[in-house]
Amino acid sequence: MEYSCMDFRLCSVRDLFQAASKIDPLEEHPDLLNRVEQSDREELRALKDDFQCFSDEMQYKQSEYAYMLPAQRCHPSGSMVAPAA
Repeated sequence: MEYSCMDFRLCSVRDLFQAASKIDPLEEHPDLLNRVEQSDREELRALKDDFQCFSDEMQYKQSEYAYMLPAQRCHPSGSMVAPAA
């Protein structure tokens, strides 16, 4: 039986945050900041900080509860790969 990564919260959360950590439109496109009001800039930075805090918490939860799950990994296609025997 094949499972989607979304069926395994820790797996999908890990992959989500690994991908999201590589995305920073404010740094990749600094010209965006010139078009954004100062208050909006501060709000965007606060949202980014909140996201990082949530990401760190999820990574902690993943490591905290990882021992409760059998060894599993996500295949790049998004399907679960059975533990190596």
